Order: sequence, then C-alpha cells, then structure tokens
Amino acid sequence: MRKTILLACTLILCISVLTAWDLMNNKNLDTSKSSHISDHYHTTTSDSARYEKDILPQILALNSDERFKSKKEFRKGHVTVTTLEKQFEKTPDWFCIKLASDTNIPTPAVIKGNLYLSGGFGSKEYYSFDATTGKLKWAISLDDDGPSSPAIADDIIVFNTESCSLFACDLETGKERWSWWLGDPLMSMPTIANGMVYTSYPAPYAGNAVKSKKDTDINQPGLFPTHVLVAFDLKTGAILWQKWIDSDIMSAPVAKDDLLYVTTFSGALYKIKQKTGEIMEAKAIRATSASVFDRNNQLIVS
Repeated sequence: MRKTILLACTLILCISVLTAWDLMNNKNLDTSKSSHISDHYHTTTSDSARYEKDILPQILALNSDERFKSKKEFRKGHVTVTTLEKQFEKTPDWFCIKLASDTNIPTPAVIKGNLYLSGGFGSKEYYSFDATTGKLKWAISLDDDGPSSPAIADDIIVFNTESCSLFACDLETGKERWSWWLGDPLMSMPTIANGMVYTSYPAPYAGNAVKSKKDTDINQPGLFPTHVLVAFDLKTGAILWQKWIDSDIMSAPVAKDDLLYVTTFSGALYKIKQKTGEIMEAKAIRATSASVFDRNNQLIVS
C-alpha cells in the first residue's frame, strides 16, 4: 500500500514538473513576441494570432453611413478665476502645497519652471505654481469636476474633466482659450501633436451594429460603437475630424510622427492618420494597455 501511494505521488510530481516546464516555455515564448507589435501589428505568436481579429471593415462601415454622423458642434464650458488660501507650508526639505479638495490627485506636469496641477477628483480647480518656490501663479475654477492630467504644447495647457468638458487655457495666465462640453463621463486624457488635440467622448449611435460575414455565419454579435475619437485645432478649438470607435480609449491617444495609435477598452488597437482621421488599421487583439514605443521604434502593447 505504501509503495502504491509513493508511486502515485512520484507520478503526480513528474507530471506537475513536466506541465510547469511546458507552461514556462510557452510563457517565455509568448512574452518575448506577443508584447511586441510592429507598426503594422504583425505578430508570429500563435496565441496572438488565435485571438487577433481584423475589425477595420466594420469600423469603416460605421463611419461611412452619412445618416449617423457624430456631433457637429458642442456647447461651451466655463472658466473663472479663483484663488487658494493657506496652501503653502515650508518643510525642512522643501515645501508642501495643501489643496482644498483633500482627494486623489492625477499626475502633475512641470514645464518652464512651473508646476501645473489638477485639484483632484471631485474638485473643480486647476492650479499653476512656481516649481522652485511653491508660489501660486494662477488658479481657475471650472464648471465640471475631476480635472485630468494636462497635455501641454505651444504655451497652451489642455485637460478634460471627468464630467464632462475639454478645456484649453493659456499656460502663463490660466485664461481660457476655448472649451467644449463633450459628454459624460470622459475617462481618458487628451493628447497634443502637430497643432491638434485628440480625445474621445461617449455618444449614442443611432444605427445598427455591423457584422462581418464570419460573425453572421457563427451568429456572433456585430460591432457597435459607443465613443467618438475627435481632433480639434489646438489654438481655436475648431473641429477638424471625428470618427466612431468601438469603445473608450485607454489612458490617452498615442501620437508618433504623423500617426495616432489608440487602444480601446474592448482590447482593439487602431492606427490613424493624425491630419485627416483616416483609419488605416483596426484590430481586436485583446490589448490591456495603451501603446508605447521602445528606442528601436518598436510598438509595444500588452
């Protein structure tokens, strides 16, 4: 009896070791390849190929129907000048800035010797401080709460609020340049590139879901958009182009050269021309992160 038990345990141990070894090898193989996707999203990994699905035809079909175009105009947001009392505290190491909101703060930005900081989730304020002394340079109050981290270019700071507006303000004074109420909620942050601002907003699509032939054959649901990717002129806020996408954007659009890379919450990855909004590629790849580029210009997405 004891020998039988020992033999069974030994067999189980051997099987476990072999299984672990096989999983380790497969994991190493997948990790080394599946996280690296070229500019054309090419991958040789069998696991990625198994789940990769070209959704470009459906996305183009959704955007080609003239009956269901996205908004042509937005209502304005509002910015008012405010202040911050007793926010400054000198510390042995440097200084401490105490915000009135007492909540989570998204990542700030430091540029040209100044700190640019959201008042945090639940607040309606945005601030600029001298990064060396902590002195308040300007403070503004918005008509929506939850300001995001900023994007900054050409002396203009751009950020959105969680509910529900996009703001562009003068970097030096905080004075409003333009603002638009886009929709509720705004879960990503904007990106600036080549004089344009890119962001997304939720919008109702009045048409029907679009199915591929394969989806129809196997009775799978079609693709239905819930958000719009939009480009604005950085200086004027004029709408330059808009495109339906399948879901909201993870983190923020990623701009490189003249292209825009967008990962959506559904796990899809888009490649889009910045200037025109032409969608060049769209693939469902079960992505779980925004795109990044390594020093060899290799596109990486988890």
